[in-house]
Amino acid sequence: MKKKLAAALFAITLSVTMAACGGNEPSNINTPAVTEKPTEPSNSSSNKESEKTLEDIENYLLDSGVLSGERVQMAAEMVGGIAGFKYKDSVGEIYEYDTESEKYIKLKNGEEISLEGMNGFTTKAVSINGKFVLFGNNVPQELVDAFNSFK
Repeated sequence: MKKKLAAALFAITLSVTMAACGGNEPSNINTPAVTEKPTEPSNSSSNKESEKTLEDIENYLLDSGVLSGERVQMAAEMVGGIAGFKYKDSVGEIYEYDTESEKYIKLKNGEEISLEGMNGFTTKAVSINGKFVLFGNNVPQELVDAFNSFK
C-alpha cells in the first residue's frame, strides 16, 4: 500500500512539474524592462519596490551564482502571477505578483494557493520579497538567502 501511495505521489509530482515548466522549449523572449519615472520625487519604499522588475531580481540571482542552466519561462497564470521563470539546473521558481491580488495576499498570509487547471493541487511560497515569490521543493538555503537579500 505504501509503495502504491508513493508511486501515485511521484506521478502527480512529475505531472505538476512538467505542466508548470511549460514544456522543454526554451524561451528566447527578452523583454526589455520598462522604467517609468514618477511625476513627483518620492522616497517611499512602496514606489521603490514597484520599480523593481523580474529581470532585476533574475540578474541579481545570476550575479550571486545561485541560478544556473537554461532559462525557462513559467506559466505564471497557473499560480496567479504576472510572470515567472526558473533555471533548469536550479531548484526554485520565481514569480512576480500584483500585490493586491487574492493569490498574493493568501501567500503573504502563509496560506496555500490552488494551481489553476490542476484541480486539487496546491502550493505554498518558500519566501516572499516584495512583489516577488519563490516557490519550490527543497530549495537550497543559498538561493533563499540570495532571494531575500535582493533589495
